[in-house]
Amino acid sequence: MRETAPAADATLDAGVTSCGDLVLLMVRQMRAMNAGQVLHVVAYDRGALEDLPAWCRMTNNPLRHQVVSKDSAKPLHFYIQKG
Repeated sequence: MRETAPAADATLDAGVTSCGDLVLLMVRQMRAMNAGQVLHVVAYDRGALEDLPAWCRMTNNPLRHQVVSKDSAKPLHFYIQKG
């Protein structure tokens, strides 16, 4: 994983969407992207900390960077490259 966030080609602001729905939104967005492009996902559901990295591993879409604040009121940021 990179120390700095890569440039994103698209952003998905999922707000407070639960992880199950978040993954569905992410899959739809990724389908519209080309291999090598990066999706910036913004989420507030802390379940994403486990679910998104696992999804990335299972689908061969590398998680390039993530930003996690100790303040649970702040969003999580994930940068996923389409494989």
